[in-house]
Amino acid sequence: MPSLATPHRYTFAGSLIASDRLLPLVTSQGAEQEPTLRIHAERELGAQPPVEDIGCVSSEPGQALLYYPWTGYIRVTGGARITYNPASEDEAALLDTLLTGAALGVALHQRGHFTLHASAVQIGDEAVALVGGMRAGKTTLACAFQAAGHTILADDMIVFGGSEQVSVWPGVPEVRVDPDVLLNIVRIEPTTLRRIHPSSGRRILPVPTQQVPAPVPLRAIVSLTEGERAPWERLRPPQAFMELLQHAYAPRLLRHDSVTPGHLSQLQRLATQVPVYTLHRPMSLKDVPDTVSWVTERLAQRTTSTPDP
Repeated sequence: MPSLATPHRYTFAGSLIASDRLLPLVTSQGAEQEPTLRIHAERELGAQPPVEDIGCVSSEPGQALLYYPWTGYIRVTGGARITYNPASEDEAALLDTLLTGAALGVALHQRGHFTLHASAVQIGDEAVALVGGMRAGKTTLACAFQAAGHTILADDMIVFGGSEQVSVWPGVPEVRVDPDVLLNIVRIEPTTLRRIHPSSGRRILPVPTQQVPAPVPLRAIVSLTEGERAPWERLRPPQAFMELLQHAYAPRLLRHDSVTPGHLSQLQRLATQVPVYTLHRPMSLKDVPDTVSWVTERLAQRTTSTPDP
């Protein structure tokens, strides 16, 4: 039988998490509250299907089994429990990333939250989300916003909140960054930071976080595309809906059709209430600071001018 001792308590996206291992999350003071999600080790995760792929090897409503050869299996059940194979010290950082990334994203999805595969930065009192395909530069651009004096709010996955105005919850307070981005954008020597895994060049960059996390109103969503810089285009709600749907976080991990009417309702609200822009920009690192300036200037112009149709 697995040990259910979960001495560590964290808060994430308004939920209380109890875990048997230290995780890179904000510690919760709600010791007397019942956790909504428990995370604990389990050496035997039941019948394990033949492993052919990395990631999700089986899923159905309320159940998902993930597999990664470096760390083993992770099972997510009913949005209320995550169990994992214990990992060696070399794999600890990667396991933490998977637990607070893919596994937590699937758990939130099972609980009915719509999440995006995106980064988010805070500019003043508002958030801007950055979406795009793999290697589209979401994390790089988020780091450049931080270097320009803004704050990284979340990376890789963003969770929405707010009953009246769409908002973004602060995410995991660390970012996985390539060495060239650390050197040229963040201006930090990569060797001073911990590797995500001994075989990976990516490093773990801690970012500031709120002592008591609260959602930040979402000003805009920017969809990143490589190309010559051009005036960005605001998508109409039907286009925005389809653009954001392809960047949904958990469905890309799961093997069954996991998008529910509740998820689609949240997506419809997002596409209707929040401006979604497409932005073509060069991918080279030397152009990244100019992209940050370009985006912040245009957001400021739209704050003081007539809204887009």
